[in-house]
Amino acid sequence: MVQLKDIVKIYNKGKSNEFEALHGVSAEIKDGEMIAIVGTSGAGKSTLLHILGFIDRYDKGEYILDGTPVGKMNEIKMAHLRNEKIGMIMQDFALIEDYTVQDNVLIPLDFSKKKMRKKEKLNRVISALEAVGMKEHCHNPVKQLSGGQKQRVAIAGVMAMRPQCIVLDEPTAMLDPNGRKEVLNTVHRLNRQKGVTVILITHYMEEVVHADKVYVMDNGEVVMQGTPREIFSQVETLKEYRLDVPQVTILADELRKRGLDIPAGVLKKEELVEILCRLN
Repeated sequence: MVQLKDIVKIYNKGKSNEFEALHGVSAEIKDGEMIAIVGTSGAGKSTLLHILGFIDRYDKGEYILDGTPVGKMNEIKMAHLRNEKIGMIMQDFALIEDYTVQDNVLIPLDFSKKKMRKKEKLNRVISALEAVGMKEHCHNPVKQLSGGQKQRVAIAGVMAMRPQCIVLDEPTAMLDPNGRKEVLNTVHRLNRQKGVTVILITHYMEEVVHADKVYVMDNGEVVMQGTPREIFSQVETLKEYRLDVPQVTILADELRKRGLDIPAGVLKKEELVEILCRLN
């Protein structure tokens, strides 16, 4: 379990350009949950990600991982947690284009401090590639893959380390619609079928519909939290925070305002169609 209690992050502390990027952020993420953190640029999402992934330290508050406070850990212990418990997946893939898919997934294992025989490493690689649906491409050079496939390979590289939790920073930001769908389906499958805890950081609101809980950030604070349906039921509030509400949610909200018996927080087109069919 991940617990954040009143986390504060200050940059340039004590200088004229001191800046508080996070103002008392709190969150609780249970094992096996899928959590989405959304907000516009500058909301504090990336700062929070760096703290969650042990890339940066916080100045006040408490970060507890599996019952253990991490704030006073030294760099060696934090590096161990970063390598073994929290897997980070960024938007730029971080792959070597001329290497094969298999060799790219092997890289984190080769640099791991865990002593593993070659056979165990290969078994982990194959298992991870199967989990993301990329086993058939294991001997292909990465440069031959689509953007969505590359991101799935990056996810496999993290999964081969078998972390308890994966944190994804805008994983679909550089992808076309098909690539985005590939990656989101992969993440959802890892969460639901493999029980992997997922923290998804995004500004695409339509990507959060499968999350167990959504945290909305603005100006370094958590300003909304709840299930996707609870969040999407507050269309006007989301607009105030400059978030792009999915068209189907806006349409359902407008139809409800015009007197149709439509519940708040419609998440999918199929859901709205079914509701309208029942009304007829």
